[in-house]
Amino acid sequence: MKPRKLDSLKLGLFVILGLAVLIFALFMIGQNTNLFESSYSLSARFRNVGGLRQGNNVRYGGIEVGTVSKVTILDDTTMQVDMSIKSEMKSIIRKDAATSIVTDGVIGNRVVNISPGSAKAPYAADGDMLQVK
Repeated sequence: MKPRKLDSLKLGLFVILGLAVLIFALFMIGQNTNLFESSYSLSARFRNVGGLRQGNNVRYGGIEVGTVSKVTILDDTTMQVDMSIKSEMKSIIRKDAATSIVTDGVIGNRVVNISPGSAKAPYAADGDMLQVK
């Protein structure tokens, strides 16, 4: 009798753990987070984010390069947008690149758009603050 109860307990724990992993994976996919890609962080400070939320896309020249990882209110006139950018963009995005928040498509999703900087500027590094248009 004891081995059956122990086996039932192990099976129950396995099922609960499996469900927890599944729920976590669905949550991360729903947040559009880059789980399996290496990334680095860039930030920008805006006066108005106009409905931008965590998980919204970040584009560079019209190509999706990352997601918004956090939107923080710093004071009554300034909001900071932290972005998680794919690591392969380290050799493309420059420190003087300009950011703006634009509307995507008919539904009206908000997207952070990064415009290219000058070829002479150094590349943006992890934690850099980009300028705003």
